[in-house]
Amino acid sequence: MKILVLSDSHGRENTIINLCEKERPDAIIFAGDYTDDMENIMYTYNNIKIFIVKGNCDFYDNKNEEEKTFELENAVFFLTHGHLYSVKNNYEKLINKSQELKVNITIFGHTHIKELFVKDKIYYFNPGALKDGNYGIIIIEKNFLKIEHRYINY
Repeated sequence: MKILVLSDSHGRENTIINLCEKERPDAIIFAGDYTDDMENIMYTYNNIKIFIVKGNCDFYDNKNEEEKTFELENAVFFLTHGHLYSVKNNYEKLINKSQELKVNITIFGHTHIKELFVKDKIYYFNPGALKDGNYGIIIIEKNFLKIEHRYINY
């Protein structure tokens, strides 16, 4: 399974379409800020599993939750934008919540900074801001997990 991981698109809907065509993902995970960009994508790519949470800039979004837990390919994900967990200060609250939920992978955004680390067997992944050309790919196959940052030039 190939998963496209996005956050902080800030109006880059065409970039998301281009990435879907380029990467051909089986699923998309969107960690908030401009959920409207993803809402439109859902109609175009209705064969792709899409997971969305709203961020601090999604004031008028009444459809999406601020955090979500779900499973893909036997991996349990925790998805949040990160502002509720003060990720611009430190990751302590995010780590505590992830451990409480007993997830395998936590996806977050908000800082616009790419991040990937493992703590107590939980992967923490921030793809960086799509508005800056940053995104992520997660590949899950039987006993194989690959998480990487990618960049596109505008």
